[in-house]
Parts: sequence; structure tokens; C-alpha cells
Amino acid sequence: MYTERINAIDSYSCDKNKTNIIRGATLSTNAEYNFDTDWTSDVSAKNGRLVVIAYPAIKSTVYAKKRLTGITPHIYVVSEYHSASGSLPNGHYEFPYITYFETDKHSYSTGYIIPGMRNSDDMAYYWAGELTDISPPAFVGSWLSNAATKEDAFQADSFVRLVVATGVTYSRQLYSDTSYAGESRMTVHSSTGINIPYVDCSYEDVVPYIENAYPSSGFVNEKVDNTFGWEFSYDANLVSGTIKQQSAVFRWRTAGSSTIHEVNVSGEQNYVIIPADTFAATSIEWQVKVTSDDGIDSVPDTWYSLTTIDSVSTARAEYPNQMIIDGMSENFFSWDHVISTGTAQSAYDLQYSMNGEDWIAIKSGVTDITNTMIPAESLPSGNVMWRVRTYNSDGVAGSWSDPAQIVVRTRPQAPSISSFTEGPRPLVTWQSAEQQAYEVKAGDFESGVIFGTLKSYKVPIYLPDGFVIIQVRVIDQYGSKSEWASVTAEIRNVSYESIELTTKSGDHARLTWSASAAFSKYYVYRDDLLIGKTEESSFVDYEETGKHKYQIRGVAPDDYYTLSGVAYEIAYPRYAMIAAVESYEFIYLKYTGENSNHQNSGDADMVFTQYSGRRLPLASTTGHETAVQNFSFRTKNKTEFKDLKKLQGQFVVWKDKKYSYKGVLSQVDADIGRVIDVSFTIIACADERMNVTYD
Repeated sequence: MYTERINAIDSYSCDKNKTNIIRGATLSTNAEYNFDTDWTSDVSAKNGRLVVIAYPAIKSTVYAKKRLTGITPHIYVVSEYHSASGSLPNGHYEFPYITYFETDKHSYSTGYIIPGMRNSDDMAYYWAGELTDISPPAFVGSWLSNAATKEDAFQADSFVRLVVATGVTYSRQLYSDTSYAGESRMTVHSSTGINIPYVDCSYEDVVPYIENAYPSSGFVNEKVDNTFGWEFSYDANLVSGTIKQQSAVFRWRTAGSSTIHEVNVSGEQNYVIIPADTFAATSIEWQVKVTSDDGIDSVPDTWYSLTTIDSVSTARAEYPNQMIIDGMSENFFSWDHVISTGTAQSAYDLQYSMNGEDWIAIKSGVTDITNTMIPAESLPSGNVMWRVRTYNSDGVAGSWSDPAQIVVRTRPQAPSISSFTEGPRPLVTWQSAEQQAYEVKAGDFESGVIFGTLKSYKVPIYLPDGFVIIQVRVIDQYGSKSEWASVTAEIRNVSYESIELTTKSGDHARLTWSASAAFSKYYVYRDDLLIGKTEESSFVDYEETGKHKYQIRGVAPDDYYTLSGVAYEIAYPRYAMIAAVESYEFIYLKYTGENSNHQNSGDADMVFTQYSGRRLPLASTTGHETAVQNFSFRTKNKTEFKDLKKLQGQFVVWKDKKYSYKGVLSQVDADIGRVIDVSFTIIACADERMNVTYD
């Protein structure tokens, strides 16, 4: 308990309206009363005066950081007397005085009875308002609880005034039907008198405490630096100054242990940073004791319990989802690490699936970053699901996320070649997924794109003996092509007996041969190009003129073969001739007069585009060409003209001693007179009937 005395700095007497002010060494109060025997309550004074004693603002400089617990006023009473009329009987009359504290904004009043004063007794003594007559907490608390602010309560910029008034009570039987008049008076020393009025202010220590300690519960990650904090606080009610933290002691222990570790903190710092790996146990407790700059310690009665075992995380696949991605490029994937403790992920796993049941790892990482780049061609083409799981700070894996749905457009996986033969026309088989078409290469041979899901292919040509690389790739529904799958095969032909080839010239080259073995078929080659196949032992080349190289391949049922020797032959037509390719029934165009006229013309398909700012257009080609052969001759034979006319619109072959052409006979015209001048046009075009393939 601490006590501070504050003397009055001013005093005066005045009327009830605070006018008619009188100052002096002693000041008197008085009040006149009229009452009768029907008086049942306090009687208001008819007139009278008050004494006002002013004190400086109760705002201690010595105990500014202590709590004000009581204010006891002291005044020195000089004399008091009483006079009355109305035949008052002798008896014991007590004349109380009323005091109240008054500020600029509030008034707080109470009453005290001066003991031992009777009738006209004179006394002189210090009277102290006994706080035992009223509850000090009620007195002090009532005063301050009505104040708008703490500064109001202490009246930092004003005065506190004690107002003294007198009253009257009685303690004897009064005569009935009698009216009375009375006067009470009291004289006290003023602030300029010998015995100056004063108040005693009582104070006590303010014990600080902490608020909003953090973390106060839950999880603490022992693998990283951790911050523990608090707010320094105290009960500011009736404390005129400001109390601050002077120091603190952070204390922690393993839960249930009696060994306490301490960290000292200086000044107003309200946190500590505990380094990573300090806590080895799965559960710890901590508290903090603070000391105020008034030298008072808090009472650290609370231990906050924390666990170092992290929660199990869940994950949420975020991007990409419900969209199409280019699997041929690197792709950005991201997810959310969801955990109640708020710790970062320590690692992750990504998987994909085509059916939602069989999951294949894409990528894993030890990082707190919740996104990654997936390399190109890591995912298969088509409808794909992907999911993610994350690991908490303890390295424990959480649950898998719900799958995200994407469509991947990428090259399909390369097929797996399962078998191949090593004959002259090898058969290759493979396994693949997502196949909608395929391509096969064998040495210089290329199959081109073949649509279908068939997973075997027989090379349609005869490969020479030796090592050859066989390659297969597949194409998916989006037209994306896989990498080539390759194997090396050693082609070994088993040759049968020889084939003897003979030729005969004329309008056409005529080939015949003999073989000592039974071959299932023969293939005919002109200048190393396949031009025909037959099961017979002869062949006529109707389509060329001039000298050419010929060879025969005899093939057994198992695709092993024998090649004949090479023979050269010359086709030398007597006349120009023309025939439909389907029949090779030639019409001889016997010239009369001058030789026939033959014109060759071609046209590239060009596009001309005119651009603003250019005088001339830009030319581009579509890559298409048109080749036209124009012929004219003279004949006397109308039948010859009519037969030619019947070929119009058909695919024909025309040849003479030097040239041969194939195409569609598009136009036939004639000028008929004594002789017939005929002109016709052949336009070169593709015809599948010209393509001879191996069985």
C-alpha cells in the first residue's frame, strides 16, 4: 500500500448557485430549516451557504504507475452550533454535513455524521471522512466508472472540488402539532488557514499480465524457426501513467517434464524466435513471465501446449483441368496443398491414368513449390486423368486428390515390334496403343500411311539379301505420329533352279522363259521396274518402244525366288499405233502424204495474287501439272477414224518408232473429204490399272 497526501489549493464559501463567493482563513456553512412533526424525510434548506475546497487534479507523479484505491478527505472543523425555536424539548440533536467531490463533468456525493455534537457544543478537530462508513471500492469505483475516460477520472486539466454543506436530524420525540425552525452551521479552516484541508490518496501495485499469446495451441513445426509472441497488458483503470514491459522470460519444457528451459528478453520486445530443431519431443509446453518498468512481475500460471506432429495433408488438382493440352510441348501443372496446420508441403507425387484404375507415375519432387513443368511427351494421347498427393513437414504422404480430367494431344507411344521374318518379303508384327493408322519402312521401301488397327504387315517388295532395318510407327486419332520402332533383320533368300529368258522384237517386245522348278508366279521387270505378273511362261510388253532391259523373277509359295538373267530387246513399231490399255488391240495409223504432226504441251497450275502496293502480282503453284499430247494425221480409211473415235474417253497407249505415251484420249476430230485429216488429244493422268503390285 502506498499513500500520497494532496493539500487543497483553493477554498471559498458561496450560495447554492455558486455566487456570492467569500474567501478567508475560516469558512462557514449554514442552512435554515422549517419542519414539523409530520417530517418524514430530509428537509430542504430554505437558504444557506456551501464551502468549496479545491484540490489539484488527482494525478500522481510519484505513483503514476500504481492503482488508485481510495481517496480520504480531511477538513479541520472549528465550531458548530445550533439554534432552534418552537419549544424544542431537551434532547440529543445531531447535525450532519454533506460532502461530495465535484469535477467539471461529474459529481460524486456522500454524507458523514459528525459524532458527539449536541445543541450548541463547540469543538475543534480534524475530521476525516471514514471510508469504513461506505465501501471503498464502491466509492472509488463509482467515481471512476462514471468517468468518460481515465483522463476524465484524474481530471488532468482541471480541479477536484470537495463541497461541504450542513443538514439537520433529530433523536428525540417532538411535540405533536408543532412547527419548528432551525439553523445549522459549521466552520472549517480553509486553504489559507492554519490547518489546510487535504486528501490522502491510497495506491497499490499493478501486476502485469500477458494477452493474445501465440501460438497458444495446435501445431508447431520443429523443423523451422518458430516465433512465439505475446501482448504485454495491465489493468489501466485508475492508473494515471503508462506501464511498459521492462523484460520478459520465455520458458518451455517437454510436456510433463520438470526441466524448464528459459530465454531472457530485454526491453519491450514481445516475441522470441526459437531456432529450428530445438524441440525434440512430440509435445511441448511454454509460458512467459513479464516484468513491468515499475518492477512488478507477472504471475505465469498458464502453460500453452503444442504438438510437433504435423497434420496429414490433402491435395487439390488445380491446373490443367477440363481442357485440351498439347502433349508435344512442356506443360505447366499446379495444385493446392491443403493442411490444417498451414505448413508447406515437403514433397509431392503426380500420377496419370487412362481408365481411373491403373495409375502411372509422372513426376515426383522434394520441394515446397506447388507447381511443376511436365516434359513434352510424358503423357499418352487421348482422355487422361491426373492426380497429386503432397507430403507434410514430417514427410508423411497425404491422400490423393480427386482426379482432374484432360485431353492430351501428342504423339502416341512407339509400338513394340514383337516378331519379324527374315525372308525376301519379311512379315513384321507389333503391339501398340492408340493406333488408327501405321507406316512401315524396310530399307529403302516405305509403305506410306495405311489406315487401320491391324498390327502386322508383309513387305510388298522383294528385298535383297543382307542386313536391313525394319521400322514401324503408328498414328493416333488426332493424326499424331509415334516415334519409329526399329529392328535389324538379315534377309536370306533361298534360290531355286535357274530361269532361262529369251526375247523377240517386233511392234512389241515379246518375252518367253523356261524354268527347271515349279514357281507359283512370275514377275516381269523392265528397266528394273515391275511391269507385270503372270503364272504363264511368256509376256508381251505392249506399252514401250525402243531398247529396254528385261528380267523375270520366279517366286515359290514361301516367297523365296529365283531371278533370270538380264535380256535386252528392241520394240520397233512399223507404224504409229494406239490401243486401249484394257485390250491392247492396236489401231495402226498408216500415214499418207506428209508425216503426222505431234505437239507436246504442259501446264503448271499457277495462282496469281495481286497485293496492294505492288504493280505486278505474286505467282505461286499448287504443285499440280497438266501434260497434253496433240496428234494429227491423214488417212483415206474411214474405218480407221471410226475405230479411233470408239477409244475416246478411254485410257490408251500410243506409240511409234521413237515415243510412247499413256493417258486418256480426250478429243477426236476429223476433216472429212477425199482424205480424212484426223486430230486427237491425249491427256496424261494417273490410272490404278497401270500399277502392278506384288501379291
